[in-house]
Amino acid sequence: MSKNQDVFCQWYYNDEKYHGGQNEVVDIALMGDKWRREMHYYYTFQRTHKEHVLDILDLDYITRKAYYKIQGPDFWELSRCDSKNFDSVLPDWRDQMHKILFDLRKEKLWKFSLHPSSYFIVDGKLKTTNFFFCYNDKEYGFAVSDILSHISQDRRKHLYPTMEKHNIIVDEIAPFKKLSLLALDSFSDCYDQEFINKAKQYYV
Repeated sequence: MSKNQDVFCQWYYNDEKYHGGQNEVVDIALMGDKWRREMHYYYTFQRTHKEHVLDILDLDYITRKAYYKIQGPDFWELSRCDSKNFDSVLPDWRDQMHKILFDLRKEKLWKFSLHPSSYFIVDGKLKTTNFFFCYNDKEYGFAVSDILSHISQDRRKHLYPTMEKHNIIVDEIAPFKKLSLLALDSFSDCYDQEFINKAKQYYV
């Protein structure tokens, strides 16, 4: 994020100096795949629902950088990393986030990056980001073991117990419907159960 907090840069490259050895994704091919998926599904959703995504200011395909127009930190940071503050930051965040999830499914898309940090607020409207973790109905599903690089060590602490609840084996391919239930339930530390249950009605 720029110093004046009006530009957000997504960078699909492992820079040891910048990441200090903390970046879990170092494979060049995987970085390239995530960049291509990010661009493909951003524009897929942007074509029909521009109101739900950030505006791109600039793209650098050589260095795999995308620059987005923002108005401050992401939703999670604005809430001081505490879901109890969501309502004071954006009173109608539930309705807005549900609408985004509904429209994703209307376009036959499955987006699994659901953490509050994957949203920004621009002019009072939520904007979703991180399309590298997005799929469409023509794809079948995936094994959790194949996408662990998308998930931080901290998030995995919530994910693994929820996988047991949904009878999902880490190295076995599961369909998107089952994986979407897993994704929503694994964020129970970020969203209340009422929000999750309503999301399931139309996201699944």
